[in-house]
Amino acid sequence: MNDVLTVARTMCENAPLSIYQAKKSINIATQVDLFNGFVSTSWYGQDLVPDVSLQTVLNNPPIYSGAPNQGTGVACALNAFNATGAALTNGLPGYAFDCAAMALNNESDTCPIDHFGNFK
Repeated sequence: MNDVLTVARTMCENAPLSIYQAKKSINIATQVDLFNGFVSTSWYGQDLVPDVSLQTVLNNPPIYSGAPNQGTGVACALNAFNATGAALTNGLPGYAFDCAAMALNNESDTCPIDHFGNFK
């Protein structure tokens, strides 16, 4: 069993940096699984009541794609669904959420994360 763990550690250490960092971002997102506190004030401007998981927001675009709210850390107002995608995008190395890009092309290809929370 120790040999297996050693090989697994070696594989992880030698993985391409971008994959490692994407996984790290996803792990952080799942540790801070709730919308309130991770997305709310900075990206969305208010808490959701009741507080729901990021996955719940991403799994239910019709519910969470309503009226936008202005967050304190972003230049444009976002709805809860887009705010979740923006917060997760900013956690990916090499990516940064851009209000101008979203305004030009508010389609799914603007975001590197699909509506299931997976890196595309």
